[in-house]
Amino acid sequence: GSGTKTYTGLVTVNSGGTFNGAGGGALTFTNGLTIASGGTYNQTGNPNLSFGGPVTNSAAGVLTAGSGTVVWTASTSLAGTGAITFGGAATINSGVVLTNNNSGIVTFSSTITGGSAASELATSSGSYTKLGGATLTTGIVRPSTSAHTIKYTYATPTCKIPTANNYYHLIFSGASGAITCAVTAVGGNVSSTGGNTWTTSLTTIPGNLALSSTAQITLGANLVVTGTTTVGAGTTLSQGATFNLTTGAVDVAGTGIWTNTGTGDLTLTGNVTNAGSMTFNSNNGSQCVDGADDITITSSGTTTWSGGGTFTMYNLVV
Repeated sequence: GSGTKTYTGLVTVNSGGTFNGAGGGALTFTNGLTIASGGTYNQTGNPNLSFGGPVTNSAAGVLTAGSGTVVWTASTSLAGTGAITFGGAATINSGVVLTNNNSGIVTFSSTITGGSAASELATSSGSYTKLGGATLTTGIVRPSTSAHTIKYTYATPTCKIPTANNYYHLIFSGASGAITCAVTAVGGNVSSTGGNTWTTSLTTIPGNLALSSTAQITLGANLVVTGTTTVGAGTTLSQGATFNLTTGAVDVAGTGIWTNTGTGDLTLTGNVTNAGSMTFNSNNGSQCVDGADDITITSSGTTTWSGGGTFTMYNLVV
């Protein structure tokens, strides 16, 4: 129906049981919703949802909440081992903290709005959170200090700068548009897997940096990548005008492009494999010597350069 249904106690769907939420209207779970292993949550129509307690999915299937709005009215958590998807616009009320403790994938397909500057989305160790729209323009994002993943999935994304702690694994997968993300450090890996462009202010990546699909990244600061830098087929990594890059191994795939036509230096702690194109040229095509601006390539030990790609190198100090 189209009315409001309110469940004042914790709603639990045990193994073999089914919750059928039909029609539009609204569903209010004052003390939360639990789908146990073997339980089923069916929702036809797209009712607006309100939660005052935890949403737990321990079933094998995805708990799909439809495209109606969803609001959290009290501090609580997302829990369980099964994936949860909220298709509609979400609101975290003023002063409410919503913590993702779920070990599956939690997807917010639309925006998340905070009721006040004290509204908070927190992540816990092992969580995976997908953000499909503007996130807490008013409010707080507080990542866990332990390994977790946050993935921005929409075009032209603006990442929320965490109030405390760094993002750990950070992924952008939007199909197009420029990324706005002023973070300077993460705890793990950084990936851009879609068609976004990003002039990044990152200075520290303790894990790996990976580009795939048609992603483009340009350095906007000196960057240290402890792990491997991967420039996938169809992607571009630019060192920008003056910025230095220190990295472990380098892997440039066929049709991948690594370009440095500025004056930034490269320091390697691993091997270079190039099946695409790598250009180092401090004079952007000129072969004249300009010692003051030469690009310096150094390594912490013996490194091997290999692959059937193109290496273009002018005005270098090795």
